[in-house]
Amino acid sequence: MALSFGTTVGYGQSTNTNGDHECQQAPTESISSLAWAPQQLVQQGKNFLAASSWDKTVRVWEVQMGAGKPASNAFASFTNDQPVFDCSMAPDGRVFFGGGCQTAKMVNLAQPSAAPTQVASHDLPVKCVRYVPDRNFLLTGGWDGMVKVWDCNSPKPGMTLNIGAPVVAMDVTGLMCTVATARSIVCYNLETFREVHRTPPHHTVKEQLRCVANFPDNSGFMVASTEGRAAVMWLSEIGKTKTQTTKNYAFKCHRENTADVFSVNAIAFHPQLGTLATCGSNGGVVIWDKDSKSRIKVFPACRNTIPCGTFDSTGQFFAYALSYDWTKGAAQYNAQLGHKICIKKVTEEQFRPKKR
Repeated sequence: MALSFGTTVGYGQSTNTNGDHECQQAPTESISSLAWAPQQLVQQGKNFLAASSWDKTVRVWEVQMGAGKPASNAFASFTNDQPVFDCSMAPDGRVFFGGGCQTAKMVNLAQPSAAPTQVASHDLPVKCVRYVPDRNFLLTGGWDGMVKVWDCNSPKPGMTLNIGAPVVAMDVTGLMCTVATARSIVCYNLETFREVHRTPPHHTVKEQLRCVANFPDNSGFMVASTEGRAAVMWLSEIGKTKTQTTKNYAFKCHRENTADVFSVNAIAFHPQLGTLATCGSNGGVVIWDKDSKSRIKVFPACRNTIPCGTFDSTGQFFAYALSYDWTKGAAQYNAQLGHKICIKKVTEEQFRPKKR
């Protein structure tokens, strides 16, 4: 069953249409990912935000609430020898990142001047990195179709999982890992490394997958694609036919009409409220309630694509990038729009689920 929760608005008249806080010293080329500090660091008063970029850097800001609105200070910047595609942060302040150099590297925010250390490698570029604090290891997913497990002390992986196709997205919550390729989804139990599910998205999403996000309670996941469509999938329902499933569904989003369809680049769940945000190539951020199948809030769209967006562990900040994602090709690139990282103050009124 495909539902339409309504269309999102098109490009606005300025890049940061919502007037959200902008981090200074942003990357100079396309921004590929954002990662917040885990809760353990935040409890120590260190709410860091990291960003990876095609300009071969990983940049880190320290974020706090100042006078009722977000504020940030540039904390550190690390340089790679190739574009960086993804980054992840550990509770002890280590930052992991991987990209076009076919390796993943590690830096420590306690030693911001130290050179990055290689901790992982693939045969092709590293698309995704995720630190797993519950087991103290690093997961990397590559365009070589492999997901590898690293303890960060050995040059060889502790385990290699064959996905069978280039990894395009990956999410880890607790001990559940969900990996997306362009056409399929694989779920792993990280306690046993057993493959729980391997399935195409069937009737829900037909075009190339772009992002994936686990439900906060690990009962399922969401995926979204380049066709302006997202799918909500419970693990208990996977494998059932279109007529058998009672819960799984898809919905159209980040579309303006049948001709103007935009990629959905990011899905992020609020850590406390359970609602979620989607970010798209139309410059829009939209808030949804998956359980009531309803749209909660549409923020005015920006005049640039949004390649990534994520909530911090406290749920009071939502960070997103304004940076070209190349989904519409080189002809649509406008260098004058630049690259920005914005932080939105989260208010419960805008993000809480609708009453049922």
